[in-house]
Amino acid sequence: MSIPYSKHKLEHIRHEILVPALIVVILLSFGFNVGIQLWGVKKTTIFFIALVGGTTISLLILWRPFIGLWLIGFFLPLEIYQRILPSYLTIGKILAFFTFLGWLLNKLRNYDFNLKRVPGIVPLLLFVVITCISVLVARKKSLATTGAIQFISFLLLYVLTVELIETKSQLRLIIITILIIGFIISIFGIAQWATKSPLGKGLAPRDVKEMQAMQIYEQAQTGKRIYRIVGTFRDPNEYASYLCIIMFLALSMTATDTGRFTRVFFLVLFSLLSANLLFTYSRSGYIAAGVAFFMFAMLIRKRLIFILLIPVIIVTGLTILLPEYTERFKTIFSYSSIHTAQERMLVWRLGVKLALDNLLLGVGPHNFFLRVAEYDFRVLSAHNNFIKCFAESGILGLLSLLSFLGVYYYRISKTLLRTSTDRYFKPVLQGLLIGTLGYFAMGMFMVNIYKPHIWYFLGLGASTVIMMSQKTTNSVQSNATDTGRE
Repeated sequence: MSIPYSKHKLEHIRHEILVPALIVVILLSFGFNVGIQLWGVKKTTIFFIALVGGTTISLLILWRPFIGLWLIGFFLPLEIYQRILPSYLTIGKILAFFTFLGWLLNKLRNYDFNLKRVPGIVPLLLFVVITCISVLVARKKSLATTGAIQFISFLLLYVLTVELIETKSQLRLIIITILIIGFIISIFGIAQWATKSPLGKGLAPRDVKEMQAMQIYEQAQTGKRIYRIVGTFRDPNEYASYLCIIMFLALSMTATDTGRFTRVFFLVLFSLLSANLLFTYSRSGYIAAGVAFFMFAMLIRKRLIFILLIPVIIVTGLTILLPEYTERFKTIFSYSSIHTAQERMLVWRLGVKLALDNLLLGVGPHNFFLRVAEYDFRVLSAHNNFIKCFAESGILGLLSLLSFLGVYYYRISKTLLRTSTDRYFKPVLQGLLIGTLGYFAMGMFMVNIYKPHIWYFLGLGASTVIMMSQKTTNSVQSNATDTGRE
């Protein structure tokens, strides 16, 4: 039975909500009229729509931080469309800030200072602390400080993802959102390949010149006109690393307890994402996908093996019709003879030498390319996550990062082995396990640990582990209660 509002309650609502809202409307109307006089109708309308929309979303996130986490998942792959503000400020960073602020305010308002037992949080926190300390020994402290702040933000994103996902419906919403945006991006990637345009016809962001320069460079290296799609990223290898995560998440979702039509959609999505991976022309992406395919074959049930046949047939057909991609596959087996590979292996050797010369704390975040120049070799990237970490954070940082990954994947593997009947959480966790391991396999040939989306997906995996553990615990307690009653 509902309790009617009292006269005092209605007065409270009128004074606390209606009066301030009326004042805001009056001020906006006045500002809109002034703007029309100064800038014209079009610019003023766009500005006020952005202002009202941004303010509304910000207030919603402060009220319900999960909304911010969901929006972060939507905007993460839209890398080149986020820089509507200065290059150091993106939509994702703004959303992450308000999400963290909303989570913190809710904790303070409810006097709730309890945190979930986040998998691997201790070694990850230790790694961030060591990274911050290594700033003190860096040659260029401004770059090092930026790197340290980046890893602090990644730690917070990882923890926030675990903290804010509390129910199965929330996890399902985020997973479905990621896969839908993945479907849109995959269509976009096919359009890029078909039109041979960086972002399809009629679209030209700030990065077009950089992308076109990259295509020209690739042609100079191979002697052929090879178009490498980049999706909504700035680099085909970055796009390939993102594809490695979501394509195997989509494939694993075909084993969930969703309807037949939904499972067919996941299979079609996996095929589209596989074609996109092929068109990135990324050798490291092909290697990572091969590793992930092998792990998936080891994990899935025998009756699901047929799922692999359709995308394999599609990709095989494409490689036959497009022989230049077949040649790209072949270069994987003669990798050491390729000019770019020889340069990469030299960078690895110099990176290890740099790490051994600065063994304890390294040379500081983002100082790798500066210090490698001391060996008379100029390069912008270490082309390996772990060599970069070893060189910049020292042996202590490397061991902390490896400890985090070890604890994290141990928790996932343990949870999967203990669960045999779950038809939703288990396939999701398998997909995240395989996808993120494929991502780190690519990290043996490129530096992709400084990307926020991997920490978001690691957080999704940790959230799934916690929910599956709680479900198992509740089931055991329920069985024990039923036994006691008998």
